Amino acid sequence: MPTTCHNPDRHYTVLVFGVAGAVGAGATVYPLPGTGTAAEAAAELKIPVARTGTIRNLYVKMITAPAGAVVDTITVRKGAADQTLEATVTAAATTGNDTAHSFAVVAGNEISVKYVSGGGSTAANVIVSMEMD
Repeated sequence: MPTTCHNPDRHYTVLVFGVAGAVGAGATVYPLPGTGTAAEAAAELKIPVARTGTIRNLYVKMITAPAGAVVDTITVRKGAADQTLEATVTAAATTGNDTAHSFAVVAGNEISVKYVSGGGSTAANVIVSMEMD
């Protein structure tokens, strides 16, 4: 669900993806665009971007943490390729982010989010957001 934001210094759009319910230990899922009211997608769902810009500032929040020493990895994809914009959430943590990486898109590029759950993960109810400016 894109939301356009504006401040005097910057104009950007927030893109949101989500997974309602448990992710599943050791699973790879593709969160759906929106606020997480739908279950995770079994197949990757890509959304086209409407303009040229830069995707940056990835943030992840979940209600239930992965648990133990488990690491869950959330990666933004362009087309069929993983990008360097990636966050990890480990053990009892419920948040992760990547503000160091970004990638360029042009109108018509398709983006998606890939969630790789570590073995034994108990993560659930995940929201992923990023900016496009």
